[in-house]
Amino acid sequence: MGIFDSFKPNIKIIKKIGNVWGLVGALGHRDRNVRSNAAEALGDIGEPAVKPLINALNNKDFFIQRRARLVLGKIGEPAVEPLIQALKDKDSAVRMNAALALGDIGDKRAVGPLVLALKDKELYARSGAAEALGKIGDKRAVEPLVLALKDKEWYARSGVAVALGDMGDKRGVEPMIQDLKDKYARRNAAEALGKFIFKFKLIPGDSICLDVEQSYPTLKGGFSLPIHEY
Repeated sequence: MGIFDSFKPNIKIIKKIGNVWGLVGALGHRDRNVRSNAAEALGDIGEPAVKPLINALNNKDFFIQRRARLVLGKIGEPAVEPLIQALKDKDSAVRMNAALALGDIGDKRAVGPLVLALKDKELYARSGAAEALGKIGDKRAVEPLVLALKDKEWYARSGVAVALGDMGDKRGVEPMIQDLKDKYARRNAAEALGKFIFKFKLIPGDSICLDVEQSYPTLKGGFSLPIHEY
């Protein structure tokens, strides 16, 4: 239970006196309006809130982790370098959330460090790095992501397939066709290929369409529609 759970704090006053840690704590309040106002206040404070927010990325409350990450994404440029450093944190939750926040920001300075994070020892940190690279969309990440399709964990492979689909680079097509043979990751590979088909306006009967339909028939005929969100 957070320090504010027993009463409703006045976020305006907490912000006015510059109590950043109090605002971070309020991210875990049971009242939605308190959480929302605290997040907005932290976003307004900007750079001085970055370090406390990064420290909150391993909070035992998952929702505080997530809200801290989202606020860091909104703060943007001032958070980039501290988040890049956080990719090396000893805590895997911090590394994962730092990667996701960098993806939300979209700054290309993060591409090299995120590529390195594709080899993180922890599954969710690797998956977070892949998702971030997909959001940033820098073509330098395509080949490292293709290599990451060989990750030993199916969850990571699935995340990589989604990232390649988001990037829409044709170099990812053939490796993902091969990924359709993976019984655990093929759903995301099929959906990613569906994005390629949508992006490049391929028609039924095209070799990619046929490969996907044969490997994942439930998607047959649905490639002209958004599968996730375009």
